[in-house]
Amino acid sequence: MPIFSTKSTEQRLTDTAAYIDQRNPQAGSKVFQWGINATTHEMRRIGEKMHIGNSGTSTERRYRRAIIMMRAGVMRHEIRKVVSEVSAINSGQLQTRFSQVLLQCAAYVPPPIPTALDIMASEKDAKVELEQARRLKPLLRGIQNSRRNLPHEIYAPYHDTQDGATHHTIEYIRYNLTADLYKKAISHGKSLASLDGGGELFIVGHGHLGRGIGSHNGKLGATELARQLRADGLDRNPGQPIVIYLFSCWGATHARRAWGGLGKREPYARRFARALNEQGFRNHKVVGFAGSVISENLTQDYIHKPDVTNSGNISLGMDGMYNIYEVRNGNFNRTHGEDWTTKAKPNSHSFKFWKGWSNFTVRKRGGG
Repeated sequence: MPIFSTKSTEQRLTDTAAYIDQRNPQAGSKVFQWGINATTHEMRRIGEKMHIGNSGTSTERRYRRAIIMMRAGVMRHEIRKVVSEVSAINSGQLQTRFSQVLLQCAAYVPPPIPTALDIMASEKDAKVELEQARRLKPLLRGIQNSRRNLPHEIYAPYHDTQDGATHHTIEYIRYNLTADLYKKAISHGKSLASLDGGGELFIVGHGHLGRGIGSHNGKLGATELARQLRADGLDRNPGQPIVIYLFSCWGATHARRAWGGLGKREPYARRFARALNEQGFRNHKVVGFAGSVISENLTQDYIHKPDVTNSGNISLGMDGMYNIYEVRNGNFNRTHGEDWTTKAKPNSHSFKFWKGWSNFTVRKRGGG
């Protein structure tokens, strides 16, 4: 049986992988490795997007399918963005663009994971898979040493000192992820000049189901936050990357525009990465989490009800529970992660749904 074994797209995937391998065996090897590790849902979704009809010549269609497979599969770029950009390539530029992506795929090495995620995954009681814990254990001392002099800021838009949830998250970050135990959180409107040249920015707040990050007193949407960071002096072209961690709920998931509303918003982290790019930021990484953030933990099954206390059952650093976007050289792309969606339904007190008493679950899109 071929590696690519989804029913409706098998031949398209197999033929495209073989064509890439024929043109560049190193790139072909990366594609086949992706095929071994990818879920059936992921292969089906990418394969379906590779169906581009009868427009153009057969060679042009082959180029476009190959670019989609290499970017969305091997390099983890989001499929919708990839398809939009590939569709926009005119025929005269297509062969050149295919050759560029082929070389990028052949040389591709997954970017390193931001080290704060490794720290969270390495903690004594971290809820991660045993394989990940074993992999990180011998690396922990080196990771800690690399972070010793790394500049940090904790940034809490519309900060509310009486908010227990954000308070505990800020305390966790201060004592476990920064080099300064006395580091104080700052709100928007304060200078971020301390991060000139590179560092880490921890943005803390409620996620408002993807609408914005802040407190119950106010929030900043993705574009508003990018503009505010620019106004607050965040280095737009640092020599070393600035990693921005979004410690807020639903940052990496599609979320409904309102309880029971029609349509879903793109993940906040994706919109924020796009907004950073539009504001001229050029060497930044954005980390968003796929669920409800509770200090250093995550839950993908959240019950919103007055007498229920939710607790995270997954470490924020667990492999696959976050999406990472890179904003670089006038573009942005996802480099780690999955497509997640948020589903909402009334809980047992459904007659009080108007109060927002609901169950929220996060799952991979398409049921994969």
